[in-house]
Amino acid sequence: MSDVVAIIGGGPAGLAAAATLKPLGLTVRVLEKAEGVGARWRNHYDRLHLHTTRTGSGLPGLDIPSAYGRWVKRDDFVTYQEAYAKHHAIELETGTDVERVERRGAGWRLTTNKGTVDATYVIVATGYNNLPHLPAWPARETFTGTLVHSREYRTGATYKGKKVMVVGTGNTGAEIATDLVEQGAAEVWWSFRTPPVILPRALAGIATQAFGIMLRPLSPKIVDPIMAGVGRLFIGNLQKYGLPRATRGGYTGVLEDHVLPILDVGLVGAIKRGQIKPVATISSFEGAAVVLADGQRLEPDVVIACTGYRTALEGILGHLGVLDKDGIPTVSGTSQHEGAPNMYFLGYTNALSGNLREIAAHARQLADAIGRTKQLKTGT
Repeated sequence: MSDVVAIIGGGPAGLAAAATLKPLGLTVRVLEKAEGVGARWRNHYDRLHLHTTRTGSGLPGLDIPSAYGRWVKRDDFVTYQEAYAKHHAIELETGTDVERVERRGAGWRLTTNKGTVDATYVIVATGYNNLPHLPAWPARETFTGTLVHSREYRTGATYKGKKVMVVGTGNTGAEIATDLVEQGAAEVWWSFRTPPVILPRALAGIATQAFGIMLRPLSPKIVDPIMAGVGRLFIGNLQKYGLPRATRGGYTGVLEDHVLPILDVGLVGAIKRGQIKPVATISSFEGAAVVLADGQRLEPDVVIACTGYRTALEGILGHLGVLDKDGIPTVSGTSQHEGAPNMYFLGYTNALSGNLREIAAHARQLADAIGRTKQLKTGT
């Protein structure tokens, strides 16, 4: 009987792992909580396109169709994931919620809502974006306007004519703020705590991702100044529009805080035109008012919190010592935690080279590593 690989999650990382491991003669079981492939991608906002190129975002064994263009739309990427699963004959065990993972002899036992799964290898591939995070702003419950997390956002058309405050300086916040302007919001404020690093999505027709691939092996001491120079040259000085210069290097932020630079798809132009107004971070709420850290009081109709997610892995894996204080796995790719042999984490690395490209590379490397282990066990 072949060894069993239990893959938790049926998104891009889980699919890539399944596709690369199946040829090894392993029994691959993909356990997916939702009812289909790419569930989280289906729920992203309508405007979303990949920030990495089509050719740099495909998963192992099947390219993204050229008909989808250079910057692939959300719906097209969902369709691609469906085609990928079909192409590699990957059958997801949908509606399967993994509740806990425990050591069992030399392997693992996964407790799910549908029973137990015993496996030799476990690959955790549920990703960063599981549990929406809202900061514990003082008096948040008193706010008489509408407060939503970005997970609930679909289109700026819903907020046409409204005064909206977008909180968070990641790519999601930047895109949502831009979408609101384009869809006719009456006023858009962009609230930030830490000034972001902003870069063009492409330079002279070359995708920023390509430069990220080249720069990734270098030290932040080298890459941070390069990013700053590119920002000054192609983005310009936004201080007079209310957005201070970034106080932290772009690559340093990636490595230490898992925060990628913003790739501009219209944000900068909207700021320069006065359509998006950068403002300070939220201090508290008071009825209809949002009080900012600099003392300014604004009265938005809607606050959209683009404040990130938690992995929600603590209940499943917290007892194994494989997570850091924020619930993020302490190892990724082919690395294993010393207390959790034959457990791997795929899709938990933010990289300048692009997360989907990283997933594809790690999936291939993981298959090679497990293949070598299998050969040592069987002597073949």
